[in-house]
Amino acid sequence: MFWTIFGIIAALSAILAAATVVFLRMAICRNDSYTLERALARMEKTTPPQQFALIKEGVARFEAEKKQDVFITSRDGLRLHAYLFEQENPAAARGTIVLVHGWRSHPQLDFSASRSSYLEKGLNVLAIHQRAHGLSEGKFICFGVKERFDLLDWLAFVSERYGADHKIITSGISMGSATVLMALGEESFPRNVVGATADCGFTSPWDQFIHVLRHTYHLPKFPLLYTTDLLSRAVADFPFRACSTVESLKKSRTPLLILHGLADDFVPPEHSRQNAAACASPCELIEVEGAGHGMSYLVDPETVKPKLDEFLDRILA
Repeated sequence: MFWTIFGIIAALSAILAAATVVFLRMAICRNDSYTLERALARMEKTTPPQQFALIKEGVARFEAEKKQDVFITSRDGLRLHAYLFEQENPAAARGTIVLVHGWRSHPQLDFSASRSSYLEKGLNVLAIHQRAHGLSEGKFICFGVKERFDLLDWLAFVSERYGADHKIITSGISMGSATVLMALGEESFPRNVVGATADCGFTSPWDQFIHVLRHTYHLPKFPLLYTTDLLSRAVADFPFRACSTVESLKKSRTPLLILHGLADDFVPPEHSRQNAAACASPCELIEVEGAGHGMSYLVDPETVKPKLDEFLDRILA
């Protein structure tokens, strides 16, 4: 009997250990097979043809237009990359918008619909690669926890390039929203950042992983999320509960526009509601009927674009 029980416990422990490694690799380990081409091919199968045509056109414009490759070094020694699109007289532009893409995605894709409109409004555009994505170094994706400091360094880069009074806007989508929202609560968040937008952001890595386990894999958070958190702390120095957008936004001084599609089954709309309720600075939440994850701008441009234009004109005035 003892050996039977011991064998069962050993087998369950081995299964849990294997599942922990698999979940960690899936969630946070760098994987360069998530190429832009692969992402487009996947979207073509799941996106209505009219919307996909706009995405494909936007990606093509991004790739074709004149831009610079710029680099900074993160606080933990990673070389980070961004694409910089400048106005003819960049220092005299209305400002610069910093675009922050989502999990295992690309700035070309996530801002395919909106990037050109920012240029047309007289803004420089800095489209960054988050750590462990694209041309930026890094082995681990940290869901905004470490990336918030990378964003602060990109904001410093913009201020150094164009001047301390140059107006900056930050704009994130999905995990990029978490990066933006977590950064808003930092004491060193620059005063010349005049506004921020966040589309379909989650409240914390911990909360998002709970949702994925339940919704996608039909698993409870215990024990797998706890063992994965321990392994992540050991190999990536990344605790899943190290930072929360809700707590960060309680300290925000920056005007904020939040978007979330009500058909989003990847990040629940409730996350954005919690963020909006917690925000200490002026904040507006726009919920878009029928929009899936990250699709608000494409699904309902008649609502979203005027709201976004109004927000930008107000904070840039």
